[in-house]
Amino acid sequence: MIGKNFYWDGQSIMHQTADFRIALSDVQWRKLKVSDDKQDIIWYHGTLTWPTFARWRSIVLEGLIIATTRAQTSMGMDRLDIMFALQWIPSTVEEKEFKIIDEQDRERSIKCKVDLPVDYEIEDDNDHNDGALRRWRVTLFAQDPKFYSLIASVFEGIEGNYWGFQFPTAMSSQRNMSYNEINCITTSNADEPVKISINVVTSIFTPLTIYNVTANKWFMLNIDAVEWDVIIIDAKNQTATKNWINILWTRVPWSQRPTVKGMTKYVIYDVSWGIYNTDFQVTVSFNNSLL
Repeated sequence: MIGKNFYWDGQSIMHQTADFRIALSDVQWRKLKVSDDKQDIIWYHGTLTWPTFARWRSIVLEGLIIATTRAQTSMGMDRLDIMFALQWIPSTVEEKEFKIIDEQDRERSIKCKVDLPVDYEIEDDNDHNDGALRRWRVTLFAQDPKFYSLIASVFEGIEGNYWGFQFPTAMSSQRNMSYNEINCITTSNADEPVKISINVVTSIFTPLTIYNVTANKWFMLNIDAVEWDVIIIDAKNQTATKNWINILWTRVPWSQRPTVKGMTKYVIYDVSWGIYNTDFQVTVSFNNSLL
């Protein structure tokens, strides 16, 4: 069992009262459900890990109810039955947070639903005796297989270089340009979608381009912006807004959503390339993840 503390929907799974104790004996959370990249699974697009797709994650929790009497054992069962109750609203999927604190005190969480409800097994078929151990098991299902760090990493744009020159510098007009440069570092072991916030100080002239220098990918919007406008591109939720109004329809075809992996450099510019920090301020934020 990897991890020292486990929580479901904000409550510690391991629990102790004067009457009973709920213990964990095994937590299987590192195994991914994968499929071959040529297999077509309806409703799942998967995360490419090559040569297979990580489709989803199944988490199995196993433990014991330790008590002195059968009545106290029943109290422990009541707690587990309520904690891991199946959803009752057919029209929605009720996902809850499963959180892990590992041996290095890193906190990660994943959104899950109960896949298989709590099942109980009596130790040595000894249920008629007081003090008999009762084993329990529950299976969780996560459609997004990534565990996310609870602490967001935030990186701010700085004035960058172009063709080896630090700007502003007096040069011929075709080279007198600068851009917002953002260097990001992530511990994620897969591409991580980012949230980019742009606060406009002067103006932006279409198109606005977010260029991933490291991966040679770009995301472009056909929009103008003026002072005080706020543009937010949220790749995880696949949204783009200006002043909290949807502008995703302005996305240029073939644009790829912004992500980071390892050390990643972004540059942000508009049609003229002539963008300084005095034109707008940029931040890139994301939660490190474990696939």
